[in-house]
Parts: sequence; C-alpha cells; structure tokens
Amino acid sequence: MRPVCIPCEMEMACTKVGAFVESMTADGPYQIWSVDVYTCPVCKCEVGAKMANSPIARHFEPTYEAFAKSRYARAWGSMHELSQYAEKETGA
Repeated sequence: MRPVCIPCEMEMACTKVGAFVESMTADGPYQIWSVDVYTCPVCKCEVGAKMANSPIARHFEPTYEAFAKSRYARAWGSMHELSQYAEKETGA
C-alpha cells in the first residue's frame, strides 16, 4: 500500500523516485539517503518514503558535498536537534 494522506483520506502518488534527503543531527549534516517522494493528489502534501537500506553518502566521505548540493529536503530526528543546531549556527 502506498502512503496515505490522513487529513484527505487519499492514497498518495509517487511523484519522484530517488530524491536525496539529508539527515541532520544537532552537530549538523550527517547522511544522504535516497527516498521516493509521494504527493497527495488533493492537498499536495509531500512525504519521503521507501528509504534505501543504507545511506548513499556519509558526512566524512568525499562524495558527500556533491550529493548535499542536489538534496531535495533535510530531515531532523527531533525538534530538540533542530533547535540545538540553530543555536550553534546563530551563536545564540
């Protein structure tokens, strides 16, 4: 079964195969994953699903920057990590 948009009660359609999503931590960029993007036909909400079994690049690998430049989205593990990263970036 494809992902379902809960508010619209509609199955989402696959609109992009192999989009790059950058997983983030409080310390910054961590890994690049390949996902398929599904879009709700009603509200146009997008989700990344069917993630690969392993990342296609890790932050310490030389190919990381090239993948990061073409990322589709970033993914945070939690709001706490996002706020910690933002504090480091702004010096707050």
